[in-house]
Amino acid sequence: MSSLLQVQSRTWQAEYTRDLIDLLNVLGLLEELEPRQAEFLDAVLTGPLVNGQDLPTATAQFAGTSRGKRPADSSEATTEPLF
Repeated sequence: MSSLLQVQSRTWQAEYTRDLIDLLNVLGLLEELEPRQAEFLDAVLTGPLVNGQDLPTATAQFAGTSRGKRPADSSEATTEPLF
């Protein structure tokens, strides 16, 4: 016998009903979005391709510091490429 059966409730709990209703609501909302999602996917697939050479070199950004700069106690430069 699986050990998972030991943690499974033997009765349907009211909490399960709330969770099931929440899940059904989310699935219903996602189903309503399907036409817009299909339009977006079509726009992405038929849109222009981005060449890697057209992208700027990625640099590190540090949250919570002024202008994304590395905190003063670090010795590394902020403009080093990530890749």
